[in-house]
This record gives sequence, C-alpha cells and structure tokens, in this order.
Amino acid sequence: MSLKEILLKKLDSLLNPKLENRVILSFLGLGSLLVGVPSLLAYKAVLKVDSGSTSFTAEISNGPDMLFVVLGVLSLLIAAYFFAKKQNREEKDNADNSKDVLHCQYYVCRNFEILSEVSKLNLKRFPVDDPVLFKNHIFSSFVDIINRHPNKYRHGTKWGKKFSTEEDYLKVYPHPDKLINSREKYPYFKNMRVASLEEMKDLSKEDGVAHAMLESGLDAAKGVGVVGCYEAGCEGIEWQEEYLLRDLWCIFLSVENVSENSLSLKSLDCEISRVDGFSEFNILSTKDSIALPSAPLKPGKSVLIPLAVAFPPLSPIDIKRHSTTPDFPAGDYYQALSHCSINEDDIEDILVYGGIIRPQKIVFEKKGRSFEHPVHKLNLSEFYEIDMHWGCGSCPHLFFVNSEKHYVRELLALCENIVGEDSFVVPDGIKKIIIAELEDEITQIQTIKLDGKVHLSNLELQKGEEIEITVSSGQKIEVVGKYIPLVTIDHDQPTGRIRNTIIYDYMSQNPIG
Repeated sequence: MSLKEILLKKLDSLLNPKLENRVILSFLGLGSLLVGVPSLLAYKAVLKVDSGSTSFTAEISNGPDMLFVVLGVLSLLIAAYFFAKKQNREEKDNADNSKDVLHCQYYVCRNFEILSEVSKLNLKRFPVDDPVLFKNHIFSSFVDIINRHPNKYRHGTKWGKKFSTEEDYLKVYPHPDKLINSREKYPYFKNMRVASLEEMKDLSKEDGVAHAMLESGLDAAKGVGVVGCYEAGCEGIEWQEEYLLRDLWCIFLSVENVSENSLSLKSLDCEISRVDGFSEFNILSTKDSIALPSAPLKPGKSVLIPLAVAFPPLSPIDIKRHSTTPDFPAGDYYQALSHCSINEDDIEDILVYGGIIRPQKIVFEKKGRSFEHPVHKLNLSEFYEIDMHWGCGSCPHLFFVNSEKHYVRELLALCENIVGEDSFVVPDGIKKIIIAELEDEITQIQTIKLDGKVHLSNLELQKGEEIEITVSSGQKIEVVGKYIPLVTIDHDQPTGRIRNTIIYDYMSQNPIG
C-alpha cells in the first residue's frame, strides 16, 4: 500500500463516519439546549409569580425565548434528517456489502472413503477450493461413527445365503416378512425379510454403522437392516440373499468468500439440537449462535461446517439429480458431483446421530464493520451430492406393461460378450414389453421374434435407451443377442442393491401415462 493510500485511508477513518456523527450530535445537543433552557426559565418565572404579586409570564413566553425554541426545533429536525440519511445509507451499504460476499451451499457426502479422509482432516477430494474444517459436536459424532468401522471401505451391503431355487429359499424362510411397499421400493428383489437380531449382531462386527445403531438400542425393525433375495442371473446364481444396511451421509455447509477482500466470520445463527445417539431428521431444535473461527477468510477460500451425520432409509429414495459432473465418466471408479433434491416424504425417514444444526444466517466482519448473510433453510430441497461410483455392467432389463410398469427380470443374463438366446411367454393382461439398457454397457440384439416371426433386427442399445413392443397375451418372445460391459465388473461385491436402485430410479422417473 502506497503512502498516499495510507493517508487517504487514515483521513477517511477520521472523517467518516466520525465527522458525520459529530455533526449529528452537535445539532442534537444544540437543539436540546435551545428548547430546554427557555422551558426551564419559564418554569422559574412561574415560581416567581406564585410567590410575588406581579405577573410577567406572558412577556417571557412571547419574548426572545420563542426564537430559541424555533431554532432548537430546527436544529433537532436537522439532526433527525442527517440521522435518517445515515441510517438509510448504512442499510444500503449493509445490503451491498453482504451481497456477493459469501456463497453458502449444502453438500451431502455419501462416500465412506472420502468421509474417512475428512475425519482425519484430509479435504483434498472435497469439491471446494482449499477449505478449512470447523470442528463442532457434529464433527465429534461423525468421527465416532467412522472410528467404529474396522475397514477402509464400506459398501452397506453383505452377501447372504445362496439357494438353488425359490422353493429351497422358502423352506428356510417359509414366511418372509412383507415389508411395506416392498415391490414398489424393491422391484429387483423377489423376497424381502427383516434381518434378525442375531444376524445384525454378527454383521455389526464388521460394520460401524450397524454397531452404533445396535448399541443405541435400535432394532432391525426400525431400519437397521433388511435382507433381499433375487435371481442373480448375470452372476450365474439362481437365488441370492443380500443384506442391506443404512448408508452413512454427512451434511456440510460450505461458506465461501467470493469477494475481493479478506473477511472474518464471527458467528452462525442457527437452530441446534444435541442428542446422545440417534434421532429423527426433523427433531425439534432450539435457537442458538455458534462462534466461528475469527481467522481471516481470504478471497476464494471456504469454511466447511458439519451439520449432521445422517442415515437415509434402507429403501431407495427419490433423489432428483438435476445435473452430474462427470455425466458419463471414463474408468471404472470415479467421483461425481450432482446437484440434487430429495422428496419431502423420504426426509422423514432419515436418522441423524448426535443431533443437527440448521443454519439461519452468517454474521461476518468486513473492513471493521459487521454484516449479516442469510442462509437458505436446510431441508435437502437443494444440495450437492458427493459420491464415488463403480461403473455397473449387467444385462438389459425386461419390463411388462399393462396399466402399470412391472419389472420382470434381466434379459440375456448369460450373454456377456457372447451371442445367446432368451425367451419368455407374455402373461395375461400384458399389452407391451420394454427392453431397457440401464447400466454401463451396450446391448446388441440380432433379432426379436414374436411367435417365430422376426419383428425387429440389428438393434443396439446404449445406456439409457430402450425398446417398446406391443404384444398380446400368450405370445412367445425370442431374443437373440449379447451385452458388452463398458467397465470391469467386480463379481466379488454384492450388486443387488445397486441394480435395485437403478431399476427403481428408472421406474419412478418413467411412469406410465
């Protein structure tokens, strides 16, 4: 900074706002004096009249004292004018200075590897520039959950038992639990049941989330774990069980300095709850103010404030992804950032651990003056999702359509890179069939025959494409073709939950009508 700039800054600090304040105080003091003194003199004159025999009150009230009163009132009006002008300017300055200074955004990180790194203060994969993590009671709860998990990775699924046929499965579990909306929420699974306490205790030895939930007294019926059974045709398994556990999320508020000057964050005004163990996402909170690190926040830098350690429901939820970067990445394992919103009904089923913080406004200082920046409500109606994805390659999927769309099974299940044949008979009441490619692969179909006659030939389906065919009850459908995975398929990890989510998303986003 040059000498000229230093002198100008010093002059500005002396004159503004000090000079303006002195002018306002001078007029205010002068006006009070000019109005108050004549009133005091008039009061004294009245006392003389009461004790004497001569009345001269009218002479004092209508004399030169009235001029003092008029001048006093005028001075007070001038003081009020300058004060009002100052207030309006300060309000405008506050609005201008708080505008385009802070950018606040909610992030939901749902990848265990990234969360594990964050718990150790490693923020290199968090998609904001050079962030600083604010440690609070939510962060302590978050670290507690992470430290309970014995492994570097967490998939939220575990292999269960294998069965040769559905009949063999029903011999062991003759009465599978009828979960609410199981076919709607779990279209890929043929049977669903609640995991027993003994099963969950065994799983909790290798899963930190299940361990914390059982320790807090939550049972399987309240959403600790369920078991789904499905035909894993692409893996060559007739009837496969898979344990589904609650995912682990952490919700952050990112506060970024988007101005050209350094500033200091002072406090976060919020609603806050502190709970030992688990509670509902919409738990009642009390108003509070949390002091924030007073160190200067440089332009382009961010502070991450943990708000909640969250556990979404076991069943798929309606997450609308308005945009995703990258949209279709190259490689088998990749990090993606998505702009999302969640259906309000699903938010009610989210659990939190250790309480929750709901921001309202950020108080900060800029150039020695205090400002406020409002923060939009935490309801997960708008946030950014951080996740890591394995590319999922399987088979094309078959759907039947009458008044509704029904998931049937995988098609060409044993035809990975090898041409083969698949066939089925159209049930009563079915008007259309849909062959959909929903995963990271290409489906090549040589022919589709209806009752032995070629209906379609030489088709290729990329991810997100489908074929819709009008059919009649009792028709035999024959499909000849293969699918070519675009990623390396990891057959050691359960994929039922992933495919169930893919199918559920497709059906919810592409309803009939």
